[in-house]
Amino acid sequence: MIEKKAARGNIQWFHVTGKLTEEDYTNNLIPELERALEQYKKIRLLIQVEYFGGWTEGGAWEELKGWKQFSKVERIAIVADDSWDEWVTWMVKITGIITGTSVRFFKAGRIEEAWDWLESM
Repeated sequence: MIEKKAARGNIQWFHVTGKLTEEDYTNNLIPELERALEQYKKIRLLIQVEYFGGWTEGGAWEELKGWKQFSKVERIAIVADDSWDEWVTWMVKITGIITGTSVRFFKAGRIEEAWDWLESM
């Protein structure tokens, strides 16, 4: 499940738990990002991950990185617990390299450090 928690200016905070579906992206995440882009030219994301259970078929990271406005995402801070596997970290980092989006990972409990990084520059 993807749930919007809050926003500070152009920074959007989402909480991710369990197994993600295509509907999580198409009904929850993408519409919230589109609304933010109505106000801001560029946005930044804070994604807090707990009890990550992977993706259902069709609910992969591909849904987000295939989003037409992904280039308007400047930074992504991911705050994750131990359920976030190392292979997912590499997949997200590679996507950041390909798209030019800065991606940084923070251990669970370091959410304020993630906010600070997102708010800098």
